[in-house]
Amino acid sequence: MIRLPAGREADFRKQLYTFEEQQQMPYVTTVEQAGIDKGLQQGEARSLLRLLDFLHAEIWSYTSDGGDHSRHDPASLA
Repeated sequence: MIRLPAGREADFRKQLYTFEEQQQMPYVTTVEQAGIDKGLQQGEARSLLRLLDFLHAEIWSYTSDGGDHSRHDPASLA
């Protein structure tokens, strides 16, 4: 990695901060982005688990309702 001389680095940082403020660009660190990604994955996993629970309950009610499947008959929805 190449480093700028101290005076040039300070100038660069000042210009960078000014540019970011003008663009209103929020900066997300690598660690923050990893946390965001992990949170999204956990949210997706929870959604899938809820969907599986719902489908399991629907299948269970369909198979254990004593043979009355009329409520699942598409014609009964009309």
